[in-house]
Amino acid sequence: MPNRNYFYVGLITLLLLLSIVSLVLWKNSVFTRVKSYELIGEFESINGLLVNAIVKYRGYPVGRVSKIIPKQKAIEVYFFINEDYQIPKGSTVKIVFDGLVGEKYMEILPNPTTEKFYISGDRVVGYSSSGLSDFIDVGTQNLMELKSILKTMASVFGSEEVSYALKEVVFSMQDAAENMERVIDELSKISSSNRISNILVQVEQLLANVNSALKAEDFEKIQSTIHNLESFSNDLKEITGDNELKDSVISTLKETHSTFQQSSSFLNTLGRIKLLTTADFNYKFSDENYLVYFVNFNFWLDNSFLNFGFSNYYKEDKLANVLHNIPFNEQLRFYYGLIKSSPGVGLDYNIGSSPFKTTFKMYNFENIYFDVGIHYMITEQLIINSIYNELNQDTRSIFLGLSVIPGE
Repeated sequence: MPNRNYFYVGLITLLLLLSIVSLVLWKNSVFTRVKSYELIGEFESINGLLVNAIVKYRGYPVGRVSKIIPKQKAIEVYFFINEDYQIPKGSTVKIVFDGLVGEKYMEILPNPTTEKFYISGDRVVGYSSSGLSDFIDVGTQNLMELKSILKTMASVFGSEEVSYALKEVVFSMQDAAENMERVIDELSKISSSNRISNILVQVEQLLANVNSALKAEDFEKIQSTIHNLESFSNDLKEITGDNELKDSVISTLKETHSTFQQSSSFLNTLGRIKLLTTADFNYKFSDENYLVYFVNFNFWLDNSFLNFGFSNYYKEDKLANVLHNIPFNEQLRFYYGLIKSSPGVGLDYNIGSSPFKTTFKMYNFENIYFDVGIHYMITEQLIINSIYNELNQDTRSIFLGLSVIPGE
């Protein structure tokens, strides 16, 4: 039985190595280059073009840049073209980019006046579009749009109906001004007459009658109210004049404000946390074969997450993984914490736009263990796992199984 397990271990290891070699060859476009021919572009400047950049013909990708060699008089860019596509002689290549900060690529501008085509080793004249010229093109387009807008406004205000409506508005405003002037004149006449004086005399008589109608008791109540208001004002003035009290009140208000801000920030952070659960079911091939599960609770905050993984890896159910997972870029993620109940670190690497992902783990620093794996994504919810556990120890084993991701 052990010999049979060793045979399976060797077979799986060979398959993993073949898979990794195939992925490396596929990632570096080795198979594509076999069915391609190579051309050489000569540039004065390449403005950030990189090796493996895409080469497009009429907007369609037909090849990639293989190498870049700076020379004394020019920069030579070697690129291969799929043999299914023929490039007319006299065509040129231009370095362009997607958007303001997009990826640089090479665009072949075809020569439609010839029936001859480039062959492998031919040289092509190239040039690079500068960002400034693109900004000028955008500015020119904006000026053309502004010109169109002004032309439209001129056509609108130049119509007879709009002109008539504007004239009517102006005449209406003029009539309103004349009417306002008449009202002001009438008010001036009234203020200069004896009518206002008579009205003021009548108001004074009315107030005198009201005062005579009030009783002495009412005056005493009013005076008492005024006295209470004065006392309250004096007490309030004494309180506000106490600098220690003012400092204490201001400090209390600031602490209250800070507490509310911290509470709001904490609640906002809690609101952004998302829980994603996953489950891994892998069959362990070793001296003791059995099914190993991992149930993971991933608490996501923006693009990082905290993982709590429960497993029966050591034949008992317990918390095995506590990891903080953070991204380096779109393809590489780094995590650290407890791996199989021991301190460790690890990396996840997504191989380009392919459905393959590789993993590497190192844990138990007193007696280091290494795990490597390759994973194939069938769908967003189902992944095939192939993992070589503890490959540097006598307890090494092979995992084959599935990961299930129910979704958010």
